[in-house]
Amino acid sequence: MEGSNTEWEIRRLRDRVHELRGLPMVVDGLRREVAELHEDLPNLARQSAREAVTESKRREHSDTLANLRTYAALLTAGIALGALIVGLVLR
Repeated sequence: MEGSNTEWEIRRLRDRVHELRGLPMVVDGLRREVAELHEDLPNLARQSAREAVTESKRREHSDTLANLRTYAALLTAGIALGALIVGLVLR
């Protein structure tokens, strides 16, 4: 009984040591990824800012066109109403 517990414990410890041996490689990989992200962060921020400005301009342009369409519709309705009134007066 004592021997099987000891063997089991040794096997468990070997497995744990094997897991821990790969840890420095994982940490080194994460360190490289963080370094690359640190280098790329200013470029990513600039790109995001450009995209935000582009989207803002696009929406502003879209809003301007929507306003122009509204003004054109109101002007057309006013002209039609004026024509109707002139038509009724001249009859």
